[in-house]
Amino acid sequence: MKVKKLQQSQFAVLMRKKPHLGFLLEGKSASIIGSSLYNLALLTLASQQKDPALAISLVSLLGYLPDIIDPFTAYLSDREEKHLKKGIQLSFVQALIYLVTAIFLLDSQLPFALFIVVVLANVSSDILDNYIIALQNPLIKRWVASDELRLFSSASTIIRQICSILGKLLGVFWLMLYPQKFATLSVLNAMTFLLCAYFLKRIKVDGTLKNTERAEKISLKDFGTKMQRAYHQIKTTKLLNNLIMMALVNFILASFSLLRKVALDADQNLHFGSYSQTLFTLELCFFIGLLTGAFLRPKWLEALSYAELLVIMIGIITVSVIDCLFYGPLWVVLLAQIAFASVMGYLVPKFSAEMIEMVPEEELARVASLTNFVLLFAPPLGSLQATLLLYFFSLKLAWIVELVLLISGMLLLGYFVLQKRKEDLA
Repeated sequence: MKVKKLQQSQFAVLMRKKPHLGFLLEGKSASIIGSSLYNLALLTLASQQKDPALAISLVSLLGYLPDIIDPFTAYLSDREEKHLKKGIQLSFVQALIYLVTAIFLLDSQLPFALFIVVVLANVSSDILDNYIIALQNPLIKRWVASDELRLFSSASTIIRQICSILGKLLGVFWLMLYPQKFATLSVLNAMTFLLCAYFLKRIKVDGTLKNTERAEKISLKDFGTKMQRAYHQIKTTKLLNNLIMMALVNFILASFSLLRKVALDADQNLHFGSYSQTLFTLELCFFIGLLTGAFLRPKWLEALSYAELLVIMIGIITVSVIDCLFYGPLWVVLLAQIAFASVMGYLVPKFSAEMIEMVPEEELARVASLTNFVLLFAPPLGSLQATLLLYFFSLKLAWIVELVLLISGMLLLGYFVLQKRKEDLA
């Protein structure tokens, strides 16, 4: 508790010393609340269309598009010089997108073609969001000192999670009170982007970065060359091994989460109230874990490598799998959820801070987008593994296969960790 209070105190000092960082976070927080609120409303709108299954699938599939093209978005952002000014301009464009969309949403029953336009408008805004993030990463590297990066990354992670949850809760309450007022929600979302532009406008620190690549012609060949440079940056630092570990964490979590959702539906013993209440409780435990982990910095944890932390996380998931396999109590799963999320909450800011510190300013946006691109594919592959297990085996047998895979992976990784320890001591 003392460590957590110390971290909070240090963050408050950092915000007072560098208020422009506070405005940057406040602007992003406003847009996250609006986006979370609107994305929930968009799924609800999809469920009310004539073909809800197709509409929901369309929203989910197109939702991946901004992250899939994120490397190209970062490639384009590298040509900008006035990063802050461009971020303000794009925030106004996002607000305009949702104000126009509000006109289309005056009627909740839309022609399918118009529904696609509404979904694509939201995707366009998410792409602009990624563009703005790519613009801000080099500024963070310039404004935040090396010894402040972990603190800033931890605080940013927690603030994003809180804003996301807050946006979803506001969306739930709004739709409970006004089930058909989607147009008003679109206007509210537009207001959050105007608020974002306002906070960015308040930053008085110079947001201009010199760019030597601005005059270069945009081409697929040039894009490929720049991505190769970004990969070289990842490969020549220790980021590549750490990136693989982070991807494995996402893969394991996605596979286990899908099996657990099916198990919750099949086993009342794992319920905490209704099915939806149980899912919310699990999400809440995950958030508590992230919040705890983001501010944990004990010496023994700092001394562990990514591989050693991954062994611990696989061990925690293994405990959950055993509990689900033998129909154990839910509190074991909840405690395991908090423990897993705590380690993850420690790892994510650590990885982000190390990347910002190691990568040169001019390469940062591309490297960040490439790492996000790699991490994007881990959860679908984990879900695919769980889906195949459920397709070929019963739920109980699927748990057994998952358990064997986890224990095998933990033993194999543990062996390599011990070998590495011996090499370091030799």
